[in-house]
Amino acid sequence: MSVALRIASTALHRARGALTSPRNPINAYMMRHPAQTSVAFTAVKTIFADLFTQMVVDGYSLDKIDWTRNAVFGTFGFCYMGCFQYWLFNILFFRLFPGVTVKSTIQKVCADQFIKGPFFYFPVFYLVRSAINERGVDQSIMSSVRNTYKHNIRSDLKAYWSVWLPAHCITFGVLPKHLRLPWIASLSFFWCCYLSTTHGSYNHDKEMEGVLPTTATAIVTANQ
Repeated sequence: MSVALRIASTALHRARGALTSPRNPINAYMMRHPAQTSVAFTAVKTIFADLFTQMVVDGYSLDKIDWTRNAVFGTFGFCYMGCFQYWLFNILFFRLFPGVTVKSTIQKVCADQFIKGPFFYFPVFYLVRSAINERGVDQSIMSSVRNTYKHNIRSDLKAYWSVWLPAHCITFGVLPKHLRLPWIASLSFFWCCYLSTTHGSYNHDKEMEGVLPTTATAIVTANQ
């Protein structure tokens, strides 16, 4: 077992050395500007993930794109996935759980999966989505956000854990600072497609929660 651990440790050390090599000009630039490149990469990725979902999965033509929905994902991608997560993953987590040992990696993963995800990530996503769609935030919007959270959180967390629990073992155990958010952003392209598919339609979610009349009821009412 000790031999296997030494081999794994050596392989990990070499992998981290390759990922921090300045020989590649793109890698060297990202190492010099980790925050800027991470946030930009994440914001652009989130916008394109929603556009991909609307055009390829939902089958919308360009003139039918829901730009408000796209703005939700762009804003969320820049502010939360980019700025906030850079500070969280590269600064705060490494102050709270320093190093890249097995223990500190598990601590970081658990903090993300069982604290950040359920109590920050999903509430912020639903708040941003509601604020942009409703053009503001008031008590009724906050109540709607709480209802959405309660309605979706179990299924959301199952999907979240299935993707991000193993992914963040790599994030915190292998990758250097300048590659953590690009790695997360690359994987979360597909995660954002999931979010866009399941929660992109604001009115649909409100119908499911009983906040708006169902589509069938709305059609009947409109024809009366």
